[in-house]
Amino acid sequence: MRKLTMFIAALLALLTVPVAAQQSLNPQPTPFTPPNVTLTCGTDGTSAIQAAINNGATNRGTIALPPCAKTSPITISSTLLLPDNVSILGTGRSVTWLKAANSLNGPIFENANFAGGASIILNSNIEIGFLSIDGNGSNQSHALANRCIYMFGVDRASIHDIEIDNCDSTAIGFSGNGATSLNGGFVNNIFVNTTIGNGSDPLRGVGLQISTVQRGMQVSNITTLNTHGYGVLLDSSEGNWSSIHTKGAGTGLTCPNSGTTTVDNPGGGGASQSGWVPCAAGIYVRNVSNVNGVNFWQRRASITAS
Repeated sequence: MRKLTMFIAALLALLTVPVAAQQSLNPQPTPFTPPNVTLTCGTDGTSAIQAAINNGATNRGTIALPPCAKTSPITISSTLLLPDNVSILGTGRSVTWLKAANSLNGPIFENANFAGGASIILNSNIEIGFLSIDGNGSNQSHALANRCIYMFGVDRASIHDIEIDNCDSTAIGFSGNGATSLNGGFVNNIFVNTTIGNGSDPLRGVGLQISTVQRGMQVSNITTLNTHGYGVLLDSSEGNWSSIHTKGAGTGLTCPNSGTTTVDNPGGGGASQSGWVPCAAGIYVRNVSNVNGVNFWQRRASITAS
């Protein structure tokens, strides 16, 4: 009986030993929390966000935005300019919503030194993630420059975990500015739902555009739906591209090569191929080298290379 009592006591002692917390085998990325800029959902937050951006000491350059529903978003009334070494992070895609004000007529986000000169790196280490954007495209001027996010000559940018709805022009645009020393960056986990565009120009209303010697880009898990122009345009740039899904490219677009106009297809010979402009392809790849692309998928459009 005494041995049985001792055994039970030892067993109870084992059961009371603290157990280490279980760790996830597939941890998911989480945004920076808690919010560190005071904002009221449903009001204009432009000045408060830009002030936090301009304060380089704010949480080591990380600007964390609070949750605001799509029905009560943070309004942006002028372009937010992002300098080097800054991160703009929401609390989750479809959780933190920003919306372009009526007649913003420009990007919601753009790098601060976008006018700093040609063929050089203009900014470095800019991150935008874990948020959603309503571009309010029907209340903009439909100009080519009315992109939602535009990175011009930016080295090591990271744009990730973002939904963009109703952007007026290109939802996300990268231009390498012809800087041959550019190290590229990352574009991951992006959903573009509808771009407005204008007229017959397939360059207006692109879902994702990367162009002008944007080198070393790592692009993955991109979905575009009902874009006025190309779903995805990769032009004169390099990188690794995977899991690209487009549907409904050219929505509402008057195709420049349709009707009575006849234009030679590239590779078919003839002088007209130099001026050939394809109708809005779901995925359009042109003038590239050192590109590795896998898992490209489109529906009701085409994959075009030239």
